[in-house]
Amino acid sequence: MSPPDSILLDQLDEYLDTYSGRDKFLKALCYSLKFATGFYESPKALHDLKLVSSEISNCRTILRFLDYVPVLKYVLSYKFGKNEKDKYLKLIGRISCILDIIFYPLEQVAWLAERKIVKVNPDPWSDASTVCWVISLYLGLMKALRSLSLLEQHKKCLKTTDADVRFPMERLLIQQRGLLLLALRTSCDLVYAIHYLPEGFLWSTKLKTWQVGALGMVSAGIGIFQSLSSWTKVPSS
Repeated sequence: MSPPDSILLDQLDEYLDTYSGRDKFLKALCYSLKFATGFYESPKALHDLKLVSSEISNCRTILRFLDYVPVLKYVLSYKFGKNEKDKYLKLIGRISCILDIIFYPLEQVAWLAERKIVKVNPDPWSDASTVCWVISLYLGLMKALRSLSLLEQHKKCLKTTDADVRFPMERLLIQQRGLLLLALRTSCDLVYAIHYLPEGFLWSTKLKTWQVGALGMVSAGIGIFQSLSSWTKVPSS
């Protein structure tokens, strides 16, 4: 086995050994199956693809039951944006923290109710968790775009100095690449997340299964690329 292949295999092994890596891989598989429904007309094939995709989605939901503690830890360490210098990023960060705290219990109650473990109507809980998800994605997109704007301002300031700014400029460009990919990934997530809102809001319930799958595949692919590629990783000074 050649060294490049060995390095790639080691990277993949290390990536899949993490929770984030496994979740992104499962997401890619889940939405690939949804996308594949666009190529089949057989009712049985469509049923099987949707069934396996649904089971993988359930697997990801169950794994998110363990996310609440890390989320609380992040919120506490973030201090509700206390250290954010930009007022818009601070506002976005605070609202996002509140949504993250609310989202997980809502999703978990909805999942338990759908399986008759909790004796409540799952629909309001599911709708509420989806609303939190959509708003959180929108705020994530706004945060990425605002951060890009701030980096562009910083770049303009660097260009006015006489000092050697090659290394700082390189770092800024890499950060911008990462944020552009993040904005694209979040946009894909936002488009198909709106599809899951109650009927009547924008294009909710209007997308076909394969269209949702295509958007999810792009999002998952970008996420995996960002994790494994050095193209968006800022070098240490």
